[in-house]
Amino acid sequence: MFKNFVCLFLVFLLSCNSKPEKPPRDFSDDMEAPEKIKETPEIESDRIAFLNRHLQLMPEEAKKFWPIYDQYNADKKNLWQRKHSILFRSRPAVQISAENAKVFIDSLQYIDEQLLNLDKQLVNQLLQILPAEKVLRIYHAENRFRRHLMNQYRQRRGQRAN
Repeated sequence: MFKNFVCLFLVFLLSCNSKPEKPPRDFSDDMEAPEKIKETPEIESDRIAFLNRHLQLMPEEAKKFWPIYDQYNADKKNLWQRKHSILFRSRPAVQISAENAKVFIDSLQYIDEQLLNLDKQLVNQLLQILPAEKVLRIYHAENRFRRHLMNQYRQRRGQRAN
């Protein structure tokens, strides 16, 4: 009887001391995308100044250029957010049926087509108000600005590490 009591006591003691295992997180209900990435006012003002400096637009060209370009950026941001949302909802941690995976793929391809069409539309609109050389400069200026932002990020990250 004493052995039974000791065994029961040990089982009770072990069950009280051990922490219950947490079940793995189920992401199937977690279909909301994380907060939208907001472009800071500093980045936006830097972008405008950078593009103005590199494009060398005349005042009448700038008056026509900026509304078109701002609308393009707003539409592009909207499409990128939709794409990011789809990628988030279809991340590897979420169980997806083959049928839903196909829907996600089709949606991503559709958004990519819309992004391409948006770029073509921008070029067509800009060619009506700017010479082709300045339209080509936009591509180069945008790439330089992205590199400029990445360099700033690397510098700040390097300063924090030190």
